[in-house]
Amino acid sequence: MPHKRNGSQAGLAADERRCPRCKEVKPIGGFDRRSANDPRPRPYCRPCFRDYQRERYLSVDKVRAINAARLVFTVGPLDKVNGMACMDCGAPLRPGERVYGDAALRHEDCPR
Repeated sequence: MPHKRNGSQAGLAADERRCPRCKEVKPIGGFDRRSANDPRPRPYCRPCFRDYQRERYLSVDKVRAINAARLVFTVGPLDKVNGMACMDCGAPLRPGERVYGDAALRHEDCPR
């Protein structure tokens, strides 16, 4: 019995898939497998998955560097720290704000 498609994949041919990140319909060959033991395709197409991994790696790497060196940086719109809470005042960290971190992230000029 063939698998029923629902949600974002409904109405597509069996050899097509829609990437939820770029919203493009691409051939199933444009999606990597989840793992060697799981033949299902990843949700994102190859270029989008590569971009996602790069953003994720850079943001995690940035947080580790900040914690290690107590660095000061400006939050970017794609940073994973965007929207996280300041450890001092609890307000969300927004793009353009300067933040410092040692063991946790805080506004550089925290209002509290």
